[in-house]
Amino acid sequence: MKILSGTIGVIDIGIKYSFIDLGLVKLGAGLNSGLFRNRSGRSNLGPDGTLFFVQPHIFGEINIHRLHPFLGIGYSL
Repeated sequence: MKILSGTIGVIDIGIKYSFIDLGLVKLGAGLNSGLFRNRSGRSNLGPDGTLFFVQPHIFGEINIHRLHPFLGIGYSL
């Protein structure tokens, strides 16, 4: 059983900002939001089958020449 079967992502947008630069590591925060729509007809997402969510997160980014691996933690509202 698929958890979100029949659900498609309509739009997702996000921003992130590094506000502390420690040389090798940058720390920052970001915010993503998205909209999902249910096409299957069965929905507990909302009255019209849509779900809007917001995901704030914090992250740490390591600067190694052209590589920028990062690790983040966040929460969905």
